[in-house]
Amino acid sequence: MEFMTKPQQKALNKFKGIKSNDNAKEKGFFPKRHFTSKDILKLIKNRKRISPTIKSLIKTSSIIKNHSSSKEYKTKISKEEFYKLDNYIQNILQMNSWGVASFTEKEIFKGNAIPYKNVIVLSKRMKNDHFIVEELPNIDCMLEVMEVYGDTGTACLKVTSLLRSMGFGALPNHSLGGNVDYTKAGYKANLGFIGKHGLLITPHSGPCNRLSIIYTSIENLNDFMHTEDHSWGNSFCNKCKKCVATCPYNAIYEDNKIDKNGHIECISNQICNSGFTKYGCAICIAACPFTKLGYSNIKSKVIK
Repeated sequence: MEFMTKPQQKALNKFKGIKSNDNAKEKGFFPKRHFTSKDILKLIKNRKRISPTIKSLIKTSSIIKNHSSSKEYKTKISKEEFYKLDNYIQNILQMNSWGVASFTEKEIFKGNAIPYKNVIVLSKRMKNDHFIVEELPNIDCMLEVMEVYGDTGTACLKVTSLLRSMGFGALPNHSLGGNVDYTKAGYKANLGFIGKHGLLITPHSGPCNRLSIIYTSIENLNDFMHTEDHSWGNSFCNKCKKCVATCPYNAIYEDNKIDKNGHIECISNQICNSGFTKYGCAICIAACPFTKLGYSNIKSKVIK
């Protein structure tokens, strides 16, 4: 998969934007996948579900390259333009939530760059019934993940197109292969909180979601965004720790660690990725109460 994500990464790195500094975090890696002949036949049978992911990923790098860095772009969005953008994202593209975040040099993956510090973050729900099953990992779960990668990947391309037509600078970063940490992007965009398992937990789908982002020249989007306090969720997770006990690889830390550069780490990415050699893992998603019970149900019991 990494050979498919590299082109967009290289295309973004060519822009004279914001580069990572020496305190930035290393990016994780994609492990090699191993499929049986039966798996391959099922993938072929479900090619319509996963083809949008591949097509949108390939298209992303060309759209990035078509962006002119010498052109002057608008930096302020009007109320009318904001409502047009909001309606497009939620009602036309059917994203479950979206928000705005900004990144510093320390928060970009080491050796990479981003064209603008401000980003729009898109979130799309995955069907949780694929995760609440007895046997994990499984190929049906992987197909659901891949399908939603296609939804969010295609959506970030379309939002990029809309913003450019409105006179704003915009570059997409597909849901596969970001130059920044998407979970952190979702957290910074107030879409949810980061659980013990290192995944973004959102009101609309708990940890069953996928994200994509658009880097933009717009500087005042936060003037129109609503915020929600998700901090109660961290207290719940610190008491729950079901994902910690369930992880077969012991990849989730009992207590978060802070590295020498101040990055908070919930899991060992290297150990976690070792479980992705076939279909992915998703055992922590299945164990998470937010997957089975839902965000609102848990919140109503915690906050009375």
